[in-house]
Amino acid sequence: MRAGRLLLLVLLMCTPAWALETDQFTVPPQPLADLGPMLDAKATFELRRVVAAANATRATELKLAAEARSKSAAKLHRDRAYAAVSQQGLAKAYYETIAGGGVPICKIEDWLIDDHTYRASLLQPMPMGNSVYGGNPFTRPLLVVELSPTANLHGQYVGVDKVGHFFQQGHEYYERYIEARCQGATETDATRAAIAVGKKQEHGFYGEALIGIYSNADLAANYTGLLFYRNLLEPVTIFGVTYEPMVQWDGDLLKVTDRANNDLLKPYITEHWNEAMNPCHFDGYWRPFVRDRIAKKINTWMAFNHSTPQLEAARLQRVRTFDGQDYGHSGFRDVITLLNAGHFDAVASR
Repeated sequence: MRAGRLLLLVLLMCTPAWALETDQFTVPPQPLADLGPMLDAKATFELRRVVAAANATRATELKLAAEARSKSAAKLHRDRAYAAVSQQGLAKAYYETIAGGGVPICKIEDWLIDDHTYRASLLQPMPMGNSVYGGNPFTRPLLVVELSPTANLHGQYVGVDKVGHFFQQGHEYYERYIEARCQGATETDATRAAIAVGKKQEHGFYGEALIGIYSNADLAANYTGLLFYRNLLEPVTIFGVTYEPMVQWDGDLLKVTDRANNDLLKPYITEHWNEAMNPCHFDGYWRPFVRDRIAKKINTWMAFNHSTPQLEAARLQRVRTFDGQDYGHSGFRDVITLLNAGHFDAVASR
């Protein structure tokens, strides 16, 4: 396994930086300013651009259909017009605009961490040596060479990588969900099919096979990304609150609704995205030194988050599902938590 990971490292040396993991056990020296409204504004701006482009494409294709000299050509242009303003077409256009296929950092992550912007000054950098992963490359997988910084998004401290998971892998989930629905699957079964994509990724290239870590928080971000893409043109209900579509028809045009102007991403960004509150499953070689490093940070963490062992025990039970949905959580076997890394095993076992 180690030899395979070393080979992958050699093959991927042309990649300038790998930010495959993040660390919320290590808290910033002072609270971070909330970047949530700024991210909302970016997401809404890009949505307006995508909707305007979809309306323009529809108008152009319908005009070409009306001018076509054959029924087949007219049908082709009408199909293109429909595809541009369909939910699947809108979701794909939005994904390509805000995320794209960048690995390991997609467009929206790059936008957040751009060194030349005010946004970057509001992030918590995460030097490897200060993190729970340690600075010694000989005591951890070599591919973990850089960590994604932490951001405060709507009051939640999360890795910037989770924003990428939300928009990027969330769209992969959505595509699988739509495929399953078109094949006759129920909403429940289609959701399970989408979640299976992320579980396979975490067991494979994105997680255990490459670096020995199965990230529950990644899977939570993926799943909420599926809800986001569904919410483009359909209502979704999260923790008992129904959110109306972000886009709706207004005559012959798609229109961005007021939903997109009111804490657009806040319903999706929860404690589930925080890798201390929703910790990872680690392969065996990780556990001893990760446990020791987490133990040294517990008191500072509890004080920063105004928490207690009892509150964290309750939280661990909450994050096993997202609003009752099993999103692929690993369970707690071999998961290093704030409780079992310290002196709170009695609380953790309740």
